[in-house]
Amino acid sequence: DGLFTRVMLDKSFIQQQITHRSFEPFIRAIQAQISPCCNCIIAGGIDTAEILAQITPFDFHALQGCLWPAVPVNQITTLVQR
Repeated sequence: DGLFTRVMLDKSFIQQQITHRSFEPFIRAIQAQISPCCNCIIAGGIDTAEILAQITPFDFHALQGCLWPAVPVNQITTLVQR
């Protein structure tokens, strides 16, 4: 087991870096360094379909952003069952 349960890459970090040509090797290097130390890597700032398309090939364990609006706690079970 690693040092952390989850590591989240910040919204501003993802949105700033994704515009650079070096994004792919940079993210792959970060994943290679972080993966042995945690069970889950989350990418934040997935606010557009374009960012989603760019980030999908990296197989993050979870994504967070404006594409998925928040739901009340009492609706989580219903949401998961869909």
